[in-house]
Amino acid sequence: KNRHTMMASTDSNNSNDGKNDDRAETDAIVSVLLADLFEGNPPAAVLSASRILTKLLRNATSGNPKHGTIRLTNPKIRQHVVNARGALDVLGAAGFGEAKEGGEYLSFRGPTSSALINAICAGLETKIAELDPPAASAAA
Repeated sequence: KNRHTMMASTDSNNSNDGKNDDRAETDAIVSVLLADLFEGNPPAAVLSASRILTKLLRNATSGNPKHGTIRLTNPKIRQHVVNARGALDVLGAAGFGEAKEGGEYLSFRGPTSSALINAICAGLETKIAELDPPAASAAA
């Protein structure tokens, strides 16, 4: 019991507390953000949207400007992202915004936080693994 008390006391004096608070806040935001996508769509739609969103986010943060624009009228993007409830909100939270008046394109304006994008991708990848376990996807 004393050891736990000492550890709690040491932890409260630790300079990483701010980082832990930030991480907890980021995780809470991501949980709420992804809940609409995960709960508002059938599993197959969640799986396809999660795969595409992960790829779009990873590509956008790669530093290659070519990957910073998404054409919403692209048939694959329209079917799996635009039509998936909550998917456009994920992109918006990650730093994508409307590129032009017509709304046909989204452009990556930079992450609001790289930790947020990493947490979003981690949440998406966890859901992908849950819906399509590695043993099943290895055969594909």
